Amino acid sequence: MKKIWIIITSTAIILVFVAIMVSGSFLKRPITSNDNVIAQIKALEASAEKKDWKLANEHLEKSIKAWEKVKNRIQFSVERDFITEVDNKLATLKGAIKTKDDKKITSTTEELRFVWEELGK
Repeated sequence: MKKIWIIITSTAIILVFVAIMVSGSFLKRPITSNDNVIAQIKALEASAEKKDWKLANEHLEKSIKAWEKVKNRIQFSVERDFITEVDNKLATLKGAIKTKDDKKITSTTEELRFVWEELGK
């Protein structure tokens, strides 16, 4: 009986860990209105196209806060390189807003979308 209990417990623990590791694509989706990273990035890009840098910066700050929430959820199910890549793209966007470089914002948001799509696959 003890041997069966050990096998069942071990199997259950392994199944929990596997479920955590493959949940990245599900956990990156917005759960609340405050953690929709892609919606904030789209709003940032639209603000940059209109040359409204103050609003673009506000959207960037909201997207950074949203990313922090998502990052906490996915940290065990996504490779660390992807998390670092998103962090780097957000930092690049911060610099592009400071220099008011709308072309850099456009290219970086496209790169960020690509990384986001690959996140959790």
